[in-house]
Amino acid sequence: MERRVAIGFRRALHAPYLRCLLLLLFFSPGMLLARPTARDIASALTAGSADQVAQWFSGRVDLTLLDEQGVYPASQARAKLSAFFSAHRPQGFEVAFTNSRGERVFIIGNLRTSTGTYRVNIFLQAKGDGERITQLQICESS
Repeated sequence: MERRVAIGFRRALHAPYLRCLLLLLFFSPGMLLARPTARDIASALTAGSADQVAQWFSGRVDLTLLDEQGVYPASQARAKLSAFFSAHRPQGFEVAFTNSRGERVFIIGNLRTSTGTYRVNIFLQAKGDGERITQLQICESS
């Protein structure tokens, strides 16, 4: 009986639909982590979690936080974003606009904080392991 089960399982693996299903189950978790959506980023901003946002940073990030602007390594950009969230406690983020052009994705939204509402511009660039945030701007709303 054991032999019969083993042979049946081997035949099932040769079925094209089952093979596709197994490949999807195997690769899906990595794909979900590598491709942030506007909803994922909005959730991280609403939570005020610099760590969650930083997981999608590229190696260097063009970061603008109000009047401070610079290009920083991902770890330093995360620390600066964390300090911003400490001073301006997020209360919600609303996506106003998203678009993609070629390998770039743009997300524009409004971040409500304890000190006011700020305009947020996020630019993602396709990298080898998915899309990464290359530019993050948090500016005064006009």
